[in-house]
Amino acid sequence: MPGREGSQSNAGSTPLELHVENAFHPHCPDYVSLLCLRNDEPLNEGTVVSSIRTALELLSPGTLRVLQEERFTTAPPPSFRGGGPGPAHAVLRDDPDDPDVKVDFHATTANDDEAKVALEALRGAFLDGARTPLLRPGEMAVVDNRIAIHGRTAYQPKYDGYDRWLHRTFIHLDHRRTRAHPAGNGNVLF
Repeated sequence: MPGREGSQSNAGSTPLELHVENAFHPHCPDYVSLLCLRNDEPLNEGTVVSSIRTALELLSPGTLRVLQEERFTTAPPPSFRGGGPGPAHAVLRDDPDDPDVKVDFHATTANDDEAKVALEALRGAFLDGARTPLLRPGEMAVVDNRIAIHGRTAYQPKYDGYDRWLHRTFIHLDHRRTRAHPAGNGNVLF
């Protein structure tokens, strides 16, 4: 969008920092599908993806320990009109040998110096294992939002109605886990 090229959002055209979709939220989607409706020409804009399963091999036991502790906070994006960051959380959760990841390298903050070093090591490990598929119109990438992160490379918008456009859809495998949150047990995720 004109004037928002530098934003860390779907409106920007600069590199979008690696992230888990809705990392700030207590009920992150399990999967995110990215359907390419349009891509830039010549085709050189990519969707960057990386997996914690690859990154784990590149991290020391001490770094992994720090990432598994509640020493990080993640702020919601402006589009959610939420206030500040939520409660402290671990970046790597559940099974230490095959953890889920909860991080947005633009919005997640380390709450102390040791956590800051660990977070930067994790970012480096994700980048070392990253792949950049180039989606063509009609192609879809489905990202396991529990173990994989994604972002975007930069591209030059032309503002001619044919710029890059990916349609994003969130997928929850178990909607029942949110039942306690909406009033009247409705279908709205909070």
